Amino acid sequence: MSASLGDGVGATDALLLGGNLQLRLGSYKLPPPTADDAVVRVEWTGVTEGDLRMLQAAVLDSLPATASGHELVGIVESCPGGQLSVGTRVVVNSGKAWFGSPARPAVDDTRARIQRERPIHPRGFARYVIVAVASLMACPSTIEPAIAVLAQPLATVMHAVGRITARPGRALLLGYGPVGALAHLEVVRRFPDTVVTVSEPCIARGCLAEAHGAIRARESLDDERWPLVIDAGGFPGSLTYAISWTAHGGTVLALAPRPERDTIVPAELVERSLTIVGSSGFDEEFSQALAILHADPDRYRPLITDAVLLEEAPARLLEFSKVPAAGRILIRPWRE
Repeated sequence: MSASLGDGVGATDALLLGGNLQLRLGSYKLPPPTADDAVVRVEWTGVTEGDLRMLQAAVLDSLPATASGHELVGIVESCPGGQLSVGTRVVVNSGKAWFGSPARPAVDDTRARIQRERPIHPRGFARYVIVAVASLMACPSTIEPAIAVLAQPLATVMHAVGRITARPGRALLLGYGPVGALAHLEVVRRFPDTVVTVSEPCIARGCLAEAHGAIRARESLDDERWPLVIDAGGFPGSLTYAISWTAHGGTVLALAPRPERDTIVPAELVERSLTIVGSSGFDEEFSQALAILHADPDRYRPLITDAVLLEEAPARLLEFSKVPAAGRILIRPWRE
């Protein structure tokens, strides 16, 4: 930080993504915090699948250099309005800024609008960030900060699984990346007797699924059907495959948005009485997720498989964009 933290003015080391899709460690200018903001010293930031895909997305060729990361935990260094005490550990609920509130639809056009009008939303691949106080939640003093990073993705998965109305008994999970792994744990938390089968080509992720009690599918699934199929893979055609493996009267839970078109035959949905459930964002689940992580950290700790220092991240994230990690990747901005 090149200037007074009390003023919140200056620059911070951060990962920057240039128009050539090359990550580099550079300097990110922080605006002065308002009375509604806090300056947060970042402790850990989660790397999402979307963060990794951006390194390969040609659509970003024209974008200016920018920091990224929105799943983060840190320590309040300054809070001009006094809403939070200096030294408070907080986790960022970026859904407060990006997904609206229970009073309005969970997803609308506010994401792009907020980024245009007030571009200081959480950008956690940095040593310091400025975040709206309304997007910060104080952590229990005894929670592991690295575990608390999972609060937002867990809240998103909790919101999605909460839309399943019938006890499934058996479920097929396509993809055991970080979201798929959380979906597995949430399904069996809510429906303890459910037997989950996982289809995952990555050996390391398949082993992680088995370690959590899932059955790893090792052969063709063509002749089997499940009352619940969760598409957390997001590969081209994954929704079509999910539908084909769903039993009559069953449910497909779509958790992996992708821009590619998929082929769905309406007659198949009607004749087989299928339900497709999509879900994005969360409401009150964020505080619930933080409480669950605090109460049972051992259940979720194995999902964090890689930790990378900020200065190592440009090279390491490029590697992970080509060969996926077994679980969630975290970035630590500080060596101590």
